[in-house]
Amino acid sequence: MAMALLRQDSDVDDHVVHEAAHDIQSFIWVFSYCIMRNLLICASKHPQQEVRDQRQEFRRLFSAAFAQTTFKNIVMARGSNSHALTFPKDKDIRGIIDSFMSKSLVNLFAGLQELIWAVEKPSGGVQLTHDDLLKLVDKAIESL
Repeated sequence: MAMALLRQDSDVDDHVVHEAAHDIQSFIWVFSYCIMRNLLICASKHPQQEVRDQRQEFRRLFSAAFAQTTFKNIVMARGSNSHALTFPKDKDIRGIIDSFMSKSLVNLFAGLQELIWAVEKPSGGVQLTHDDLLKLVDKAIESL
């Protein structure tokens, strides 16, 4: 769910109007969930014990990003520094990343993190567009 929708206070009359940019943010979080969930499954079947051992740390990152149960904790778990976006850079799970993620996919996550940061900037975030996301995806596809 988009940050603006998560942050809106249901007791206040200032209702946030659902926009396409919110759908883009939601897509980013769902995409990350799917990738991380698949990596957890793949890591459990890896022939190298070192990679299977990293699965516990990866599960911790996954839970920090997606196992929150209150709006307050979900809001705290979302953002440009979320484990859902930064996990490809985590050295403690390097074996999982190297085994199952292409350089293109790692770079795509770096780009997604930049998009989310652009929305969150304290100096006034930008509105995401479908073109912003499509440019990142096109770049990832071209690099394959």
